[in-house]
Amino acid sequence: MPAPAKVASIAALGEFRGNLLVFQAKARRSLDEASDTVRRTRLWLEQDRKLHWGMEVRRRQKVLDQTEQELLAARMKDHPEILALRQVAVRKARASLEESVKKVRTIKKWSLEFEATTGPRLKALESLRQSLDFDLPKAVALLDQTEKELEAYAELHAPVSPASESTPAS
Repeated sequence: MPAPAKVASIAALGEFRGNLLVFQAKARRSLDEASDTVRRTRLWLEQDRKLHWGMEVRRRQKVLDQTEQELLAARMKDHPEILALRQVAVRKARASLEESVKKVRTIKKWSLEFEATTGPRLKALESLRQSLDFDLPKAVALLDQTEKELEAYAELHAPVSPASESTPAS
């Protein structure tokens, strides 16, 4: 006859199973937060910032057009002091427009880099999510079943107490 199993604590399996469930819930929350952060950042970058700087380019282009018209008008009136002021205004407007065009290019570059950087990491997070959703429940069920089987085994092979062995002599 095989030797009986020596299980130190069946309750430890139940405790471990409970800890796995807590881990699963916390890990899911963390994955959701990470995914939401990536999504919000993508939206901010590709929509908010792209729209903002696109509008700034148009606005600053209008300002440049207006200051160039004012410079042209000042040249026709031949006022040197006004002409100098208008030239400074045109230089500032050009620099401002160039800055906004540079920002648009930077946003495009960041968008490409963002996808290249986050893509592999998001795949890894998705792999972890699948493990949490499919593998971990199987492990929890296996621990539950193992705990039940060990409890049944322990009941079958429980040592017989001396009081139950002795029968009254007749």
